[in-house]
Amino acid sequence: MPQACGLAPILPPEEGLQEAIAEHAREYFQQNFMQLAEVYGAPCELDLVPGACNQAVSRTICRKAEELSAAVVVLSEQKLGFLEGIFQTPVSKQVADNCSCPALIIPLPKQKGTRQCQQLV
Repeated sequence: MPQACGLAPILPPEEGLQEAIAEHAREYFQQNFMQLAEVYGAPCELDLVPGACNQAVSRTICRKAEELSAAVVVLSEQKLGFLEGIFQTPVSKQVADNCSCPALIIPLPKQKGTRQCQQLV
């Protein structure tokens, strides 16, 4: 049975579910980001990176960026739950810290009904 970062067994995915999620992600990025990038003359490529844990995914992203000689890696901000935040580092932070090219992290929009704390520097 597959392992999630060697921690606990996970159930095998439902047949066809991963493919359906991947197709939805491709369509979403094509409609919302890639078309806009092309309008502004910024060619881009989409590679979906499946993985069981953040560390494996971030390593794969950095390796792919090096293979492509990417000028920049664009990622969405990743919000982790309280317990996840204790045990994991977001993929976007790992990529920003370890990738050979710059990483642009797009913040998630603030959801209505949530409070944001200001960080004093």
